[in-house]
Amino acid sequence: MPAFLLTHGEQRDPDPWVAQPPIEESELMAEALKAAGIAVETLWLPDAGFFDIQLANSGVPAQIAEAIDTWAQRLFAE
Repeated sequence: MPAFLLTHGEQRDPDPWVAQPPIEESELMAEALKAAGIAVETLWLPDAGFFDIQLANSGVPAQIAEAIDTWAQRLFAE
C-alpha cells in the first residue's frame, strides 16, 4: 500500500515570479488520500516559500529531512 508525506510551504509575501498553489490544494489531496484508505501525513510550513527549500540557512531543508526521517521510521516499523 502506498504511503504519502505531503509538505507544503505558504509564504506570507509570495514571490510574484513563482506560482505556488494554495495550501488548500494540498489539504484536499490529503483528505482524498485518507478517504481512499491510503496512509498520509502532512507537514505544513507556514513561513516557507518556494526558494527556502534550497537554502540551508532557512531551516526548511532540515525540517523536511527530519519529517522524512520520522515518517520513514514509522512506516517501516509497521
